[in-house]
Amino acid sequence: MQANGYRKFSALYGKEMRELSLEIIIVTGLAAVVNLYLFFRLNHTPYIRLLIVPNLMLLGLAGFLPFLASFKLINREWKSNTVYMLLSLPVRGASVLGAKAAALLTQYIAGTMAVGISAALLSLALAGPEIKAVLQQLYINPGVNLNQLLGSGVLFYLLSMAGLLYLVSISFGSQIAGHLVRSYSGLVTLLVFVALLYIVQYFGGLLAYQFSPYFLTFLSNQWTVSTFNKFLLLSTIGLVVASAVIYLGTVWVYNRRIEL
Repeated sequence: MQANGYRKFSALYGKEMRELSLEIIIVTGLAAVVNLYLFFRLNHTPYIRLLIVPNLMLLGLAGFLPFLASFKLINREWKSNTVYMLLSLPVRGASVLGAKAAALLTQYIAGTMAVGISAALLSLALAGPEIKAVLQQLYINPGVNLNQLLGSGVLFYLLSMAGLLYLVSISFGSQIAGHLVRSYSGLVTLLVFVALLYIVQYFGGLLAYQFSPYFLTFLSNQWTVSTFNKFLLLSTIGLVVASAVIYLGTVWVYNRRIEL
């Protein structure tokens, strides 16, 4: 049964990845073309630091496209009526929506990695000695822990992935709710999306308020890289929990309220 479920999930995941392949190719191609252009334009010039600007824009594009695609994946199924074919198959909403979320997360990782790796290679090619000198200074600085700084980068990336899953789960939930009604589906989707954002932020704010005296005192007296990493970790966990709650609610609605 587990192998059969895995094959079903893999088939659904492969279908979603084919839907997203064009966006992945576009981001990867843009990252390669832009950084190659910067390599030839900025080489042996005093404007090497400018390479960070277009790469930040590319990172924004790589992060925003999966969120936009979350609407495409579901709307296309309703417009083409393939959603009813899925409902007739022996697959549950957890597999259908989970495959979509996994594909969107894969798209995000592929896009951001393509931009990050190409930007890193460009930086090493244009400013390798300067980067090496900065790293050596950080290494000999007794107040700096390179492992903690590396951990900050990893945790920040995990936080961005959790943020994407959070928005995708709200996107899925609002769209499924919108398709429960025959009229004004788009308006219902928008209202539910805004409502879910508000509800999660409201309860998240209440939870943060309960711990705010402790955190404010702790941060004001002991603001360190370690403290910052704990903040990133707690934020990531909070987003993952919120995403899981919304996702489970969406799966419940999909399984019990969407009909052939």
